[in-house]
Amino acid sequence: MDATRAEGGMTAAVNTSAILLSSAPLGWPDLVIEQRYFAAAGRVVEPEGRDEHRILVWEDAISCRPRIDRQTFAIDHPHGAMVIVPAGASVEAAPEMPNRYLMLRLSGALVRSVAADLLGTPPARILPFAGAADPALSAIARFLLDAATGRQPLDAAMVAVVAREIARHLLHRYSNARSDRLGDPPGRLSYAALARVMNLIADRIATRLTVADMAREAGLSLSHFSRAFRASTGRAPHAYLLSRRVAKAAHLLHHSDRTLGQIAADCGFHDQAHLTRAIRSQFGRTPGAFRRNTGQKG
Repeated sequence: MDATRAEGGMTAAVNTSAILLSSAPLGWPDLVIEQRYFAAAGRVVEPEGRDEHRILVWEDAISCRPRIDRQTFAIDHPHGAMVIVPAGASVEAAPEMPNRYLMLRLSGALVRSVAADLLGTPPARILPFAGAADPALSAIARFLLDAATGRQPLDAAMVAVVAREIARHLLHRYSNARSDRLGDPPGRLSYAALARVMNLIADRIATRLTVADMAREAGLSLSHFSRAFRASTGRAPHAYLLSRRVAKAAHLLHHSDRTLGQIAADCGFHDQAHLTRAIRSQFGRTPGAFRRNTGQKG
C-alpha cells in the first residue's frame, strides 16, 4: 500500500502494509485481488487512485475508525470487517494491531457498464461503507485469492463473469440506486448461491462432486440449478467443473513434478487415462507432451 503518515504538518511515507500476493500479473479482466499485511499501528492513508472501486476484507479482529471520502465510520468486529472505497475516494485508517486483509480492486468502467445495462440513466454511485463483512462478497474474494495462487485456476471468461457479478452486487447493496433490476435476475443464481457453489467446487475439486451436490449447496432442485447455472455463467455445471479440473491439472503439469497419476487424483479425474483424454481434448496433446512443451517448473 502507498501509505502516508502526517508528522508535524508534513506527509511522510511509511511502510505499514505489504502485498503478500497479487493477481495483477495474471491480467484478469476488470479486477485484481491482493492479500496484504498491515504490520504496524499508525495513521494509514490510501489516496485517491485510478478509476477503480476498492473492497477491503479484513481477515482477523479489527477495531478502528476509518475515514472514507470525508465520512468517518466505527469498526469493532471480532471476526473481521469490510470497507468499500468508491472510485475517486481516499481512505484513512489506524488499526490497533497487525492484521491481514484482502483487497479487491474492481474497474470503475465495468461498474458503469453494468449500471448502464441494468439501469440506464442517471448513473448509479457506489457509496462508502465500513462495517460487518458481507459473507457472499468475502467468499468470492477468498475464492479469487485461491484462483490467483494457481490452486484453483480460472479462465478469462469466468473471471469476467465473476467481475460482472461483483459489480452487480455492489450496485444492488452499496449504491445510491434503488431498483429491482439490480437484484438477483430471474432464472439466474443469486450472488450468494454462486459464491457458495464456486467455493464448493474449490473445496471438492479432488473428490467426487456431482451436479446434484452443487444444486444442494445452492438450495435449488437439480433441474432449476442446471438452468440457473448455465444462465449465470454460460456453461453447464458439469462442463464448468471439468474445465476447472483441466485448468488445475494444466497448472500442476507446468509448475510441479508430480506424476500423472498424482495429478489425476489431485484434480478429481477417475484415473490417469481420464486425465489424458481431458488434456488431449482441451490442448490437442497428451499430458506428457503438454508438460514438455510448456516446461515443467518446480
